[in-house]
Order: sequence, then structure tokens, then C-alpha cells
Amino acid sequence: MQAGKLMRPARTACASVLATAITAGPAFAGGFDVREQSALFQGMSFAGAAAGGTSLASMFWNPAAAGYSGQGLTFDSSYSLIIPRADVTVEEVDGFPVGVALIGLDPSVDVGRDALVPASYMAYRYSSDLVFALSINSQFGLGTKPDNTVWAGDVLARSSKLFSVNAAPTVAYQIAPGVQIGAGIQIQYLDLMHLNFAQSPGGSTATLEGTDWGFGYTLGVNFNPAPGTSIGIGFRSSIEHDLDGSVRGLIVGSSNRPIGANLELPEKITGSITQVVMPGVRLHGTVEWTNWSRLQEVPIEGFSPAALSFGWEDGWYFAIGGEYDYSEKLTLRTGFGYEISPI
Repeated sequence: MQAGKLMRPARTACASVLATAITAGPAFAGGFDVREQSALFQGMSFAGAAAGGTSLASMFWNPAAAGYSGQGLTFDSSYSLIIPRADVTVEEVDGFPVGVALIGLDPSVDVGRDALVPASYMAYRYSSDLVFALSINSQFGLGTKPDNTVWAGDVLARSSKLFSVNAAPTVAYQIAPGVQIGAGIQIQYLDLMHLNFAQSPGGSTATLEGTDWGFGYTLGVNFNPAPGTSIGIGFRSSIEHDLDGSVRGLIVGSSNRPIGANLELPEKITGSITQVVMPGVRLHGTVEWTNWSRLQEVPIEGFSPAALSFGWEDGWYFAIGGEYDYSEKLTLRTGFGYEISPI
């Protein structure tokens, strides 16, 4: 990523750094949405993720997929280690080349920050048609940490960490043979754990923080139009967060200054298909739309005239993949995914 001019004054920098921080996820293509919610589907680049039948983790994309769980209690958990690399370069400061304006400061850093992302699912089959389930995920988050904290762009970012946890109690019901429907409630905690930036290049550090609870829902349907064919469509609603927090150290003598921001995270629709082509061989496909265009400009209350300027467009993701049951104990998977960036 290339950063053009380093913006001033400090209030503008404060707004810019939050936008920079929360976009620096595992890949800039997907905004700050964490896609790694299943180790199994990651092996196929998330092809077939909403089609159900392969893993209980499919309920993250489509709550109706919980209806494929077995008798009694079913559990599914995965842990993904994300090791991102995001190179940022500052080219100009106030119209001057960075080498002239900020002599001795590194103009380029890697702001990638490693993260471990857990995802857990559980389901209880109450009857032949009814299943109760629960998913626990971290859908939005990650952060930044420059490999050199004193660099030419440290008024934009020194370090940041955005964390979320989402619990979704879910019900899946078979309304007809081969037709499942599902619905769930999203309960999400969002924590801007810290956002550190310099008040001036190489200067002292200010910290921006904020937390909030938000609520949403999930809907989905899954049907089998022919033997060996499974089609699933799932919807995860937007979740609104009123972040209440504080900024510390931005102005000399201002300690724990209260601020707020209304952030509406995007909804997404995922459609997937799974097709058995021969015994032990399955093909998968996924198309996903995410309403990132919700993020345009987010004012920071109590810190006027600062705002988070996004101006993002909708995101699209496409994937194809396949599975081959090599033996009763070994299944081989492969896949290819392509994402159209909202940024």
C-alpha cells in the first residue's frame, strides 16, 4: 500500500490512523473482515462454505447448515494463525519529499501484526427436524504494529489492535425433505483495545480507545434439488456499534478525553453449491457479497471536526474448490479464491 501525503494537523491524523489501523487485516482486499472461520473450508479457499453437509462450521455463513449435524452433541473448532505483511510508504509530508521533510526517519515500514483466530461451533439435535446450535467467532479485527515505531508516518500509526467476539445462538429446522431453514441472533462485543500514534513525527504517543456491544441476526436456507447436490444461501446482518472511549495524550494536559463514534459494520450474503461428481469426489463453489459501501465517513463525536474517511465500495469474493476422499482417514482439498477489494 502506498500512502501519499502525510496529513496534518494532529486531529486529521487521529482520524486517519483509525481508518489505517482497522483496514490492516490479513489482506487489504477484504477490509478488516476476518475470513478464516474454518480450517476445513480454508483448505478449499472457502468454496462451498455456505452449502452445508461437510462441516458444522458452515453455519457461520449459513445458519441452516446446522441442520446437517449428527445425533446428540456435535462440536467443531479451529484455530488460524494469520501472519500478514503490509508495507506502507510515506512519500510526502506537507508537499515536501519525505527525505527532505523528515531527515533520518525511515519512510517505509511493515505494519503487519500476527494474530491467532479461534472459531468454535456446537449443535444439539433435538429431533429429526430441529437442531439448536451456537457459533463463537471473531469476524472483525486484527491490527497493525510497525517494525520501526519511530518512522516518517508515525503520526498515522504506531500500533493498533481491534478485537471482536461474536456469539450466535441458532435454530435450524427441516421444513420438507431436503429443505433446511435457519436463523440466529448475533451478539457482538467490539473493542478498539488501543490505537497509538505520535503527536508529531518522532514525538510522544497518544492513545485512542473504545468499546461497545452490538446486535444483529442471521438467516439462511439450504436445499438439495438433486442427489449429490447441495445449495445454500446465508445472510449475516449489519451490526451497529456506538463506540464510547477516550483519547489520551493528544493535547498536553488532556487526560482521558471522552469521544465516540457510530460504526455500522457491513452485512454479507453468501451463496454456495456442492456437487458430488463421483464417489469420493466433490466440487464446490462460492459467491459472496459484502456491503462495505456502508463505510463512507464516520464522524468522531467529541473530537470535531475529525472523522474516519473510508469511501469504500462493496466487496465481492469468488471461490472454486474440490475434495477427494483418498481413504477413510484422509481427504485431500484444494481451492482458488479471488476477491474484489472494497478499498
